Amino acid sequence: MLDTQWTQWDFAVVDVEGNGETPQEIIELAIFHISAGELMPQHDEWLVRPQKPVTAQATAFHGIKNEMLAGQPSLSDVAEQVFAALGSKIVIGHNVRVDVELLKKAIPNWHPVLVLDTLKLARAVHPSARSYALSSLVSERQIDIHSSTFHRASGDARATAYLFLDLIKTLEASRRATLRKL
Repeated sequence: MLDTQWTQWDFAVVDVEGNGETPQEIIELAIFHISAGELMPQHDEWLVRPQKPVTAQATAFHGIKNEMLAGQPSLSDVAEQVFAALGSKIVIGHNVRVDVELLKKAIPNWHPVLVLDTLKLARAVHPSARSYALSSLVSERQIDIHSSTFHRASGDARATAYLFLDLIKTLEASRRATLRKL
């Protein structure tokens, strides 16, 4: 599996936003899909109602207010849809460890096949970048993210997908991009 060309695999680019509580609860989730080396036009996104309210600090960060979540389903209500969207795809995210841990907690029967972190990949591909924040990398690499909003799940997942494809392009220019190399 690890020595196959990356375009032979399907990827789920994920991002979640949390309520700011401890333990963190997912309040927004987005999944963009890459198949055969192309970003698919359709994506999945959910706003979900947490058990505990969103903190003022979290709202200041991502702009999601408790009122926006009041009529939304709980994460357990959409867990099967999220599980289906993730499927057996390779998961990609920027600083993805927290996202994956929150998803595994919310969907206990889901276990990612493989996880790729664009933060680590960017450090390897561009060791002299000024910053490895998602917005900085996108700006520095002049990646057109089509008016995405940072710090919202859909915007960050879209930006991460475009960053991943840009990083892959750089890798392919110098060598074959297999999963092992990623």
